[in-house]
Amino acid sequence: MKRLLYAFVIGLGFSGSLAAQQLPISNLYDNNRMIFNPANTGQHDGPAAILHHRQQWMGVQGAPMNQVLTLQSPIGEYVGVGGMIQNTKTNIFRQTSVHLNYAYGVDVALGHRINFGLGAVYYQNALDLTNLVVQDPTELSFYSANFNGSSFNFDFGIRYNWDKLEVGLSANQLLNNRLNDFNPDGNRFN
Repeated sequence: MKRLLYAFVIGLGFSGSLAAQQLPISNLYDNNRMIFNPANTGQHDGPAAILHHRQQWMGVQGAPMNQVLTLQSPIGEYVGVGGMIQNTKTNIFRQTSVHLNYAYGVDVALGHRINFGLGAVYYQNALDLTNLVVQDPTELSFYSANFNGSSFNFDFGIRYNWDKLEVGLSANQLLNNRLNDFNPDGNRFN
């Protein structure tokens, strides 16, 4: 029976196609929680501007690099607004995004609050093949082009607070859309 179960799991793994998304890594959860969840927008006591730079694997060519600038502010007791500009570069792929977030909080009981957040995001993606590393330098003549594309997407988040307990859920890139004008040789890229 175990062999049959293993064969089924392995067969299931090879039978379908997979899709994934790569989101930048950040370690600023305590300082800049708007990066992870739009429901956290405007969480500070007043306006806040945060600049963040992260470079992984120093000295490795094509290592991931990320810069983020966020501006956010509460408006009254229940509303938060904010924006973020993010630039991510990993080897030959570069993505610049502009986020606009809105959060609204609702008191459901004494000390209990639920915040809802919605973010609109514009992505500008680039595939820079001039930085491609190949074994034979003569092959670079085949890869001299740069490809650019843009897309529009949404983020959604929810956060529940009670005293010092906080639970949140966030969904980024809700639309499974394709990039506009990113069409090398008739193929489209996600």
